[in-house]
Amino acid sequence: MCISAIQRTLNNPTINPVAKGVGLAAVAYASVPAAVAVCTLYGLSKILSREKSAPTPSLSAAPRSPVPLLGPAGVIANARKLGTPCEEAQLLKTETVMGIHDQIEEVAYKAFADIVEELGIKGDAITEEQSGKILAYIKKQAHVEMYKKGGYIAKRGDLLGKDQIQFLLGQVGKIIHDRDTKLTDARYHSLSSLLLALDDHNAAVKDILIKSWFRCPVADPTHLDQVKERIRFYDRTNASLGIDLQAAVERKAEFWDRYFPGLRDATEIGQADRSAEFVRILEVRNMFGGVNFMGKNLEAPLSAYVSINTAERLFQPRQVPNLVRRADMQATPLISDSKITLGTFLRHYFPEVFEAVSL
Repeated sequence: MCISAIQRTLNNPTINPVAKGVGLAAVAYASVPAAVAVCTLYGLSKILSREKSAPTPSLSAAPRSPVPLLGPAGVIANARKLGTPCEEAQLLKTETVMGIHDQIEEVAYKAFADIVEELGIKGDAITEEQSGKILAYIKKQAHVEMYKKGGYIAKRGDLLGKDQIQFLLGQVGKIIHDRDTKLTDARYHSLSSLLLALDDHNAAVKDILIKSWFRCPVADPTHLDQVKERIRFYDRTNASLGIDLQAAVERKAEFWDRYFPGLRDATEIGQADRSAEFVRILEVRNMFGGVNFMGKNLEAPLSAYVSINTAERLFQPRQVPNLVRRADMQATPLISDSKITLGTFLRHYFPEVFEAVSL
């Protein structure tokens, strides 16, 4: 009866299908049987328990097949096929620019590995303070590389024409917002989540740069793999942490793409703020690891089932330390509706709960 009740709920036309994936719409619960509430919440308790105790991927995982790498030469070849208006001399200079910009990313990932070792972190879990220290150190080292003599900021004007930066100029706001939201002002509780956000931001930035430099819709989806391979990133981090960090990041990416499709993408100007929603959902989920809602009423307010301290963190603005900005910041409430029901909360932040049928 429990399984069939959940199946009826998932097939219920009164439930917005968008809410099942992204969790951006309200859900109607009036027709949901009470049996589903108990059964579904039992599923949540199992999922939360499983997430809390799930083993981090070990170093004995099966070896991965090598990823075919595109590289600058491959990007140039593809740009030619796509009909880039850049002349050959421009293409050669752009290849040089790509190499210089790659050095910033190499420094950033090396800084990640360095600070993780310095902090003596073992495993995937980190504190908010450690998260801030990691992000601050990455930013510091990357900026030193970016602004050094002969670095990217100094050389781009000599190597790029005005027509090669026009697309970039229109995307600067998108880049800055994604950086500030996911990196500068974010607080992570796992290295894999932090690294996923760093990867997603760097991939979005390089995609914009390459399209601007070559003046056509060319891309290099493997460039971060090349950057990490050159500095033996995962060899270092795995040895230091004692886990397979790459597998942990891949698992997180699969989870977000399945249950919150599109939220890893940088926010397009004028559209809903995906970057902020990604960070907000992640922070709320971190607060509820191991919480047991079994047997609770889905139509009751969430506030009835959380502590006063948790309610304040969820529904009230608060001051939080920001080690990247070196100042305390005013954080907006994680959830704007203080009367949100438990059912709407679960649909929005824990959509996987309604896959209890497969548990």
